[in-house]
Amino acid sequence: MYSYMSAEVGQTKTADAKLWASPDGIDHLNSETAVALRSVVAPIFRTAEDWRDLQKKLAQKGFGLTFRKGHMVLTDIATGVAICTGKFLGTPLKEMSARLGRPQIVALPGGMAGDFLH
Repeated sequence: MYSYMSAEVGQTKTADAKLWASPDGIDHLNSETAVALRSVVAPIFRTAEDWRDLQKKLAQKGFGLTFRKGHMVLTDIATGVAICTGKFLGTPLKEMSARLGRPQIVALPGGMAGDFLH
């Protein structure tokens, strides 16, 4: 993981989207990658003051946040590839909603995904 994520800057190199891609779908990162990812994003989830602040801080690290099939999903901001759910990171949507309030989401075509309404 550290070959793809700079611990100094915290920016992901999105040139290789295969890092996140898995034939099994999201939440199937190897343990080393999962630990490294959690070490970068967990503090952001813990310290965000509101949903907008959370998105801003994640974007600074190269990540996005969206909703798919009722789950809060961390994405690679450059490619849109789904990386994992909030639950996988130890910050499930239910917990984040209790702390930050209900997110305002607009459904995307097909109704299975949504983005934050700003």
